Amino acid sequence: MARSRTDLKQAQDQRCISCAKPLQERDANANTATPNKNTNDDASKKPSSDPKPPGQGKRLVKKDEPTTASSLASIRPEGEETESVPIYATANDVRRDIKAHLSKTNMAKATFVRELSHFVSVSTDKVTTRHLDSLLKMKGPRGGAHSPAFYAAYVFFEKMRVRDGKKKGVKREKMEEVWAKKGGMQREGSHNLYLTMLSTERSCIDQYGCVQIWETGPGGMQRLKCSEAD
Repeated sequence: MARSRTDLKQAQDQRCISCAKPLQERDANANTATPNKNTNDDASKKPSSDPKPPGQGKRLVKKDEPTTASSLASIRPEGEETESVPIYATANDVRRDIKAHLSKTNMAKATFVRELSHFVSVSTDKVTTRHLDSLLKMKGPRGGAHSPAFYAAYVFFEKMRVRDGKKKGVKREKMEEVWAKKGGMQREGSHNLYLTMLSTERSCIDQYGCVQIWETGPGGMQRLKCSEAD
């Protein structure tokens, strides 16, 4: 049966309605630009810091590296050039410092005396292990004060004190007070001190290494007659 022109028109319109899709509403705030994949990847990565140049930010001297004479060369106490640095420590004090230093650093005695030899170039060629051992065996404020190891070790530890910025202790300040007139404690050891005294006089070496002569008076009373540091 032939279809009229009107029927064909209605059928065509029906197909268009069934096939059409609704238009989506456009978001005015939406970003229509195509995302750059490389840009997003770079943004997600943390910026890398540039490596520091060699030697920057690193300790050039190791913390546990032993102290040497060369590392203390910039510290120049008065009298070092002529081997006459004023001494304000007793032999007992220096022995204590030596033992503590060797124990802390685990340094061999032979190595230590090689460093000490840099401070006694005027009067002797070098400090020997024999000098050091003899000093460590002696006792008393003046025991071993004649040894080159005593003088050299004092200078070594005095430089270390200055380098580390350590303040003078009570004993050190008292030593300076006692020995101010003499320019430091004398380097004669107790073994080679010779005194001429009266029968009523007695001698002793006090805790500061100073030789004193006491006189016995009536009733056994004693008074200080003279002191080496006077």
